[in-house]
Amino acid sequence: MPDTTEGEYRQRQILALGGRLPVAMVAACPFPANRGTPIRVQQMGEALVELGYDVHVVTYHIGTEHPLPGMTVHRIRPVRFYQDFSAGPNYVKLLLLDPLLVARLLEVVRTFGIRVIHAHHFEGALCALAVKRLIGGVQVIYDAHTSLKDELLDYNFRVPKLVKKVACDILDSGIPRWCDHVVTVSDRLGGFIAQMGVPPSKITVIPMGVNAGEFPTIPTDEARATLGLSDAPTVLYTGNLAPFQGVDNLLRAFTTVAKQNRESRLVIVGRPTSGYQRMVERLGITDRVMFAGERPFNEVRTFLAAADVVVLPRDNCVGFPLKLLNYMAAGKAIVAFEGGSGDVLNHLENGYVVPDGDEAAFAHGILHCLRDRGLSATIASGAHRTANRFDLDAMLGRVGRLYDSLQLNGQSHYADASV
Repeated sequence: MPDTTEGEYRQRQILALGGRLPVAMVAACPFPANRGTPIRVQQMGEALVELGYDVHVVTYHIGTEHPLPGMTVHRIRPVRFYQDFSAGPNYVKLLLLDPLLVARLLEVVRTFGIRVIHAHHFEGALCALAVKRLIGGVQVIYDAHTSLKDELLDYNFRVPKLVKKVACDILDSGIPRWCDHVVTVSDRLGGFIAQMGVPPSKITVIPMGVNAGEFPTIPTDEARATLGLSDAPTVLYTGNLAPFQGVDNLLRAFTTVAKQNRESRLVIVGRPTSGYQRMVERLGITDRVMFAGERPFNEVRTFLAAADVVVLPRDNCVGFPLKLLNYMAAGKAIVAFEGGSGDVLNHLENGYVVPDGDEAAFAHGILHCLRDRGLSATIASGAHRTANRFDLDAMLGRVGRLYDSLQLNGQSHYADASV
């Protein structure tokens, strides 16, 4: 078979023997971990396992250890001095971890005869493209979670702002065009990528999925007792505290809330940063803000049950925030900026949506929801109904149809994609 590469030959052997077709998932991040990108990787991996693929996740050396049935995790060699779980780029990642990730991915692709690499976010895609260039014959699916301009300009990454902007422009337009197919988490992000010159036929929208059954109905007072919280009106933020998440907007808005509702408190669940702790001190709301730290997902659900209002202070996001799905699945009143609402929140129907950057309106929304229990219940009910549109089974169907359309080796691997 002179025209057949070793990888293609190995794939045909696998299919002839009735085996599972191997796929590599690239995660340039800690994995598993309880935040957006790692959870997206895990959801996609679980979907492919369910569809009958042999999933190999190639990732950094750090991550929480828990069972991932059907998935094989391949880590780069340990870098003992680096145990940073925080989001965002830095020189250690770019100059050490990512080259190690390319080497590990190349090894996995060759060893298992992998012809499809499903690469997540920018760094994952760049690593996958490097491997494709080195060996050829590999399809790269780019799983786009957001635009780089939404994130990089806000990170405290020590390069001139002009360099950041140029990098954003090049990568936002280049990566989707260089890859064989693009998956986006939202219609808005799909439209953004289409504006970069990518044909719509090359873009598939597959939102994040959520299992609403994982959010049991726990009485608020019971949840607060479990967490050791008092019965004060509670505003909750969960998730990543990276600069682009808009936590500074939230803290400034909450100073107004604290003045007008003197019993209210703000609880922040996520890895704390000294910068935000100092900001709370400067704003004079130290006794009204609780930094609960990073918690396992089962505890995050309990915090959601304990909240009266949940907040989404990010005001610029073409992606789809994972925390929004959790908020909706938990059936809570949501206050959000328009630009960070994932195009799914409608004002006073399933969210209290305010103009981007209007911190006074954001504060008013929190106060309104705390005071008007009827409005809060209406928004919470609408949010929970909306969460049903993002059921994990629907996500499974979209993944199946995508992979079936790729017709790997001219053979349809997914028999029934009609979900």
